[in-house]
Order: sequence, then C-alpha cells, then structure tokens
Amino acid sequence: MPRKQPSRFLATVAAALFCAAVPAAPAMAQQTGWGQITLNNQTSIALDLYVDGHYACRALAGLFCTSQEREGKHVCTATGERGHAGPFPCPIKSGESFTWTVAE
Repeated sequence: MPRKQPSRFLATVAAALFCAAVPAAPAMAQQTGWGQITLNNQTSIALDLYVDGHYACRALAGLFCTSQEREGKHVCTATGERGHAGPFPCPIKSGESFTWTVAE
C-alpha cells in the first residue's frame, strides 16, 4: 500500500508556527537623515498632505497619515474639497516625528 503524503495543510501550519517563533526584526530601523511628518486630520473631510508642493499622503476625516521625509525645513499644506490649510512650517529632525493638526 502506498504511503500517504503529508497534507499541505499541515505543512502550512508548520511553516506558520516556525515564522511565529522567529523573533521579529526591530519595528523600524533608525535611518539617519530621515524623519516623519504626520497630518492629524480633525475635520469632517479628507485632506491631502503636500510637503514642499509634492503629494505626501491622504488623511481621511478624523484620521491621520504619515510621510517619511528627509530632515530639514519643509513647508506643508493640506487640501480638501472645501479649500486648504497652510502653508505651515514643518521642520524635521533625523529620527523624529512632527505632527500637524488641522481642525475645523
């Protein structure tokens, strides 16, 4: 009688358990010269974040978005269907995060 092959299900479960047992890498490796800009959108509409005139991310109503940017002085604007906010200075330091809150 031929021997049964192990099911793919068991192989998948074993692989998943192995991956779960391996320690995770640090959540975010520190990269010199980079930081984050977060747009905290406390309005009832979606806002698009622009950094130095370039699209960075979209924050839905009541939520936030984050963009990785090089350290230095930046200018942020947020635009939505009812207008825009800014320009607003958004200075970034290496390894740090800057949060800009826009509210109605």
